[in-house]
Amino acid sequence: MISSPSDIITFWRNAGYERWYAKDDAFDQELRDRFMGTWEAARDGKLSAWQNS
Repeated sequence: MISSPSDIITFWRNAGYERWYAKDDAFDQELRDRFMGTWEAARDGKLSAWQNS
């Protein structure tokens, strides 16, 4: 599933800066589960339209 840019921003804002750099395997897994498809699409050049957002 491809997440929208606003979904990604909302996720990170809701997580809070204290979680951004903390070692947390469960949080890391949640991140992979939610955004791996989006990351793969970006890696494969399928999100070039985002450059205009």
